[in-house]
Amino acid sequence: HERAQQPELRLLLDGHRRLRNGEEGTHTWYMIVGKIVVGDTSSGQQWQLERRLSHMRAFMHDPMREELASEYDLYFESSHFAHHGGPRGTSARLV
Repeated sequence: HERAQQPELRLLLDGHRRLRNGEEGTHTWYMIVGKIVVGDTSSGQQWQLERRLSHMRAFMHDPMREELASEYDLYFESSHFAHHGGPRGTSARLV
């Protein structure tokens, strides 16, 4: 029988906004659009959420880097994660 295709997770950055958070100061929140796609179909499960750079680092980048270990650079050698503190150009590094 035919083997089922593996689903693909796609994450897109869809802008950002800066929000004042009381005494903590101003933080940048990034809009992430997630989509699960199977095959060449354009339909699929899609959602949106907002996260700060620190969230993306702690819950996506760092665990992936740890899990891939020495293979990390094979997949991401030309795609460096954004710098700490979210300086100018952060959105471009996340795309």
